[in-house]
Amino acid sequence: MTQQESEISNQPGDSHSPDVWVPRTNEFQYPIEDYQVFRRRPDLLPQVDTHLRRFCEATGRNDEELSLVRNVLGGYLATRFDRGEELKSDDVNHARKIAQQYFNEVVGDEVFVGFNLCMDRRTRKTLMLGVPGRSGGSLRFPGGVPDGFRRVGLGSDDLFLDPNSSYGKNMATILRSTGHMLQIVDSHIACAARTDLERNKTGMEPEEAGVKADRRFKGKMIAATKAFAEQFGRQTYFVQTSFDPHTGFMYLLDEDNFVDPVISTKELAYGRLAEIFDQHKFEVDWLRDYEKSSLQFWQHMQQMRWSALPVVREELQRVYPHLGKSDPVKFELKCRVAMANAYSGWLNNLGGKYLHDIHNENLVVASSGGEHGPFPDFESFEISRDSTTLREEALFATRLVRYVRAQGNAHGKPSDPVPFIIQARVADRIGRDVQEISDTTAEIVGHLQKRDWRSMSFQDLVLTIRDMSFGSDEPISLDYGIAAAQLVRTLADIYDPTHPFAEYVYSGSIIPVGEIVDDHRSPIAGLNLLPPR
Repeated sequence: MTQQESEISNQPGDSHSPDVWVPRTNEFQYPIEDYQVFRRRPDLLPQVDTHLRRFCEATGRNDEELSLVRNVLGGYLATRFDRGEELKSDDVNHARKIAQQYFNEVVGDEVFVGFNLCMDRRTRKTLMLGVPGRSGGSLRFPGGVPDGFRRVGLGSDDLFLDPNSSYGKNMATILRSTGHMLQIVDSHIACAARTDLERNKTGMEPEEAGVKADRRFKGKMIAATKAFAEQFGRQTYFVQTSFDPHTGFMYLLDEDNFVDPVISTKELAYGRLAEIFDQHKFEVDWLRDYEKSSLQFWQHMQQMRWSALPVVREELQRVYPHLGKSDPVKFELKCRVAMANAYSGWLNNLGGKYLHDIHNENLVVASSGGEHGPFPDFESFEISRDSTTLREEALFATRLVRYVRAQGNAHGKPSDPVPFIIQARVADRIGRDVQEISDTTAEIVGHLQKRDWRSMSFQDLVLTIRDMSFGSDEPISLDYGIAAAQLVRTLADIYDPTHPFAEYVYSGSIIPVGEIVDDHRSPIAGLNLLPPR
């Protein structure tokens, strides 16, 4: 076993089982209280309270449980509102431009930087590479394994990407709209989802908590995605990583066998890059000073290109002696990923303790494109709303929330209901006031609740919502109508009484909450329906 392999295998366990979960003290929890967000947006309070009271009365949940969920939702709204405001700032916008240029200049054109990550809140792209919100995109699944990969045949390890799957359609949309794509495919260390999958295959504890099996599978995913992308004639580049959520550093993996770590960014950071990084030291605080952290991180990255990147190139050239000549673009992108993570990990460990290694997920969020964490509290297990296995993924995530509660790192008792947020994004408000959108949404909810909304077709929903909203000729109406209709259809699936997931919803163990959000993932309005009796 190599030194790097030994370091990985000696990491604390992170399985979903409570007997091996490593409890950590959560230093960032807010006290349970009424959040200022309801004073800033008083229209949201009755939307939240009305839905929760009706749901808890229908499912027999008591006032104490109602209060807990109400406060968790208040914290969720507060943290997402605050982050939305930060993402609109000049500092974050400037940081976003520097970050995009950092990758664009490698190919001389715009590069879409995507992240294929686990639902674990510790594997945020901001924590991995310092990338601010609304830069590129994140697709998140349990174990970072999307729903669209199929084995080519019985007994074969090779995969193909199903074009009709939600992931295949999403990838096709990206490939049609961009000339170049960089995809970072991660197998994070000590992954509960992969451990659970490998344990179910054999009934035994998997080697290194399943990380080796996950790396091998991700390598096959990359090969299948490359084959899928060829039909679009686009340049696609992949960097396979293994992020360590206990330290903030990562490993770059060998491209031939997908398994062996060949570059440790921690060794780079505390080795040849240490002196350079020391000249660019500042206090990074993604939780309490997101704007300053975003801008300073990328200003220093821009300055260090001339000093740090040559060192990283030398180290990677030693490992990939032929890649620099055979595929210089791919080689340079690897170097830039390695440098960004090395600097990010180094900064996040300056205080002597990495502050983002705990599980403090309070709820589950199904989004499209990713949340923009990390957040000071009320973190989420995050899954893709468009996944065909959404309900199975949500059930697994709610189990993990209960185990986090059992360790004292999240609000509530393990038996309390788990909020399940389903987001629908309105891409452009066209100058509309959020209050107007919120009031309109409340009217639409009242109208749909009088009908058998679960049986309405998607087209019927779009037209009904469009015509009730801002006038059929307004640009926002169709955009809003599609987003709201998608959310209603997802709620219909969640309330489908023929699916096993319904048992958890109809008993009140899981409370679905629909949210209309904007491009910054800031909540605009609640869209919540109960199934007709």
